[in-house]
Order: sequence, then structure tokens, then C-alpha cells
Amino acid sequence: MNKKINQENNFYYMTFALIGLLVTSSLVEVMPSGILEYVLEGVIVLTFLVCILSLRFDRRWKRFMQMLALCWVLASILRQALGIQEIDLLVLLIMFAFFWGTFRSISRQILFTGTVDSNKVVGSVALFLLMGLMWTIAYLMVMEFAPYSFTGISQMS
Repeated sequence: MNKKINQENNFYYMTFALIGLLVTSSLVEVMPSGILEYVLEGVIVLTFLVCILSLRFDRRWKRFMQMLALCWVLASILRQALGIQEIDLLVLLIMFAFFWGTFRSISRQILFTGTVDSNKVVGSVALFLLMGLMWTIAYLMVMEFAPYSFTGISQMS
């Protein structure tokens, strides 16, 4: 695999970034509270960067995705600096919008361009990972509004 991100390997980078995000987020849930939460936020930023750098967006869409990533970073900093937990919903909405935009871009690139190759197959895996992330974010938003809406899940703090 080439070191530089191009159209022959962009979905590999995207999929590895998503897998890293999923692994890190699961580690945060099972490990004691502390530095891993900051590591998770760093991995989210890295995932956003990989999405923006590896996918073909038109100019306006790329700016929109960059603004979403910047808004997420600012909201996360505000949440950490000021301790305002109500910003969690905003952070989740921004993440959902970003992953939806990424999903839309990947699906267009896979379904409507060229022939099927290994990069597109890996891109299809990235689509499934993104769908799972979006469902997870949707459930987390429901839990923000109604913390006891699901049984068998411990209360979010």
C-alpha cells in the first residue's frame, strides 16, 4: 500500500481510522476514567482529518466538513474547559452530521464511479462501520433526552 493517500487506497485509510475509533471508544468504556477520554477525542480528530484528506469532496462540501470538524473541536474544548455537560448533545449532533456527510461521499464514490476493486470493497466495509457509528450516536442522543429509555444499560455520567 502506498504511503500517500490517493484514489487507489483512500478507503483503506478511512476504514483503519474508523476501526481505531471503535477500538479506542470501547477501551474508554472498560478502562478507568482518565487519560483515555482525551485519547478518544484525539482519535476522533484524527478520524475527522483522515475523512477530510482521503475522500473526494467538492469544494463547498469539503469546507462544510471542515467546519463541522472545527465546530466539534471547539465544542469539545468548551465542554472540557467549562465543564458544561449539556454540550454533549451538540457534540453528538456534529459527529452525526460529519459521519452522515462522510457516508454520503463514500457511497457516491463506491456506487457511481469505475469498476469494483479492493479499495471499493474496503470502502463498503467503511460504509457499514459508519452506519453503526451513526446508529450509536442516534441511541446516545436518545439517551441524552431520556436516560432510562433503554433497559440493561448503565446510566451515562
